[in-house]
Amino acid sequence: MQFKTGTGSTVSVMTAIALWSLSLGVDLPGLAVTPMLDRLDSIFPNASELEVQLLTVLPNLLIIPFVLLSGRLSMSNHKTIVITTGVALYVLSAILYIFSDTMTELIIISALLGCACGLILPFSTGLIANVFTGSYRVTQMGIVSGIGNGALVVATFVVGLVASINWHMPFLVYLLPALSLFLLPWINKAADMNPVDDTDSSSVDTTDSRKKEDDCSNKWSGFYVMPTLKLLGSYFLFIYVMSVIPYYGPYLMTPDKLSTTQIGTVIALLYLAMFISGISLIKTLQHMRYNTYWIACAMIGIGMLAFILVHSFVLYCIGALLVGFGVGTLQPVIYDKATKIVDSPCRMTMAMAVILTANYLAISLLPIINDFFAKIFGSKSLLFPFIFSFVVIVVVTGVAFYNRRGFIFGIRESYYS
Repeated sequence: MQFKTGTGSTVSVMTAIALWSLSLGVDLPGLAVTPMLDRLDSIFPNASELEVQLLTVLPNLLIIPFVLLSGRLSMSNHKTIVITTGVALYVLSAILYIFSDTMTELIIISALLGCACGLILPFSTGLIANVFTGSYRVTQMGIVSGIGNGALVVATFVVGLVASINWHMPFLVYLLPALSLFLLPWINKAADMNPVDDTDSSSVDTTDSRKKEDDCSNKWSGFYVMPTLKLLGSYFLFIYVMSVIPYYGPYLMTPDKLSTTQIGTVIALLYLAMFISGISLIKTLQHMRYNTYWIACAMIGIGMLAFILVHSFVLYCIGALLVGFGVGTLQPVIYDKATKIVDSPCRMTMAMAVILTANYLAISLLPIINDFFAKIFGSKSLLFPFIFSFVVIVVVTGVAFYNRRGFIFGIRESYYS
């Protein structure tokens, strides 16, 4: 079986599986710690609040600089070394977690895991961009986005299942990327391929020729500055709004007497919808076309409204599905647009690294931003994060509708034809 790349050539099914495997672990850091947060006091009675915070926050914070480092190294001749090192450190972290017995050891290993994930992350989409083009690239971006979110759904279920047996067992989910170790020959072969040259200044903005010329003339280190900033901002906002559900959802749903299983189901449905929308992306684009962005934003808004207005398990599930489907549709499209913000194909993986920082910045800054605006408006309501996110996404929906034929919020025919 062969997969078409859009350039007239094909890649083997083993190469495709190898590239997909890199996305298995990109969303997992911090997941294994979640089910034992309420037990840390009994497991580590002398642990401080700072140590607990480091355990959960440190991996995501360290991912950011190592994503950028990995993106920079992707422009060298050492891509295969970076990928191999990242995968090996990820698996090593999983093994070390299983044998750790102190909070200090857990924190150090969490830092190592964040570094490893950061090294892998740009290549999980960057190699797809290097090998595929056109609608074939968008299809593959949808698949890797779906696989990443699908792995998160499965891992969440497994972690919840084994957490009560032994507190070490949830860390076994970090062994998922071990599959990439066995597929390194195919991954390295893809990394050594010459990137597809389909980046040009004509693709980076709208039908307004004067605006397009201005945006494309303002470059820094091979990046078109304004399209890069716009894409970063839009991705940050989508991830920020989506992250409100797993971060603040449990606090909102617990007073409604939902069980831990029901709360876990709501959050799992969020990622399940992102998985389904990722693997069915081309069909969605074929139906929605240039209206895709604003319709997806509207779905996210309706989903957030369900959390605000009606506090019932069924409505929470529907809300999570709508938000997940909206974000899951936009995520791979943003990945593809990232290949258009640079002036050379050799910088596409670096472009992925830059755009992906928005994901982890949004997750890390979510509580800080929410607390800041909550103090400004003098609100202590559990609903405030959802109301604030709803207002944000309503504004973004309006902007997306107005600019539905532009670079950031538009869908070109080449995405689905």
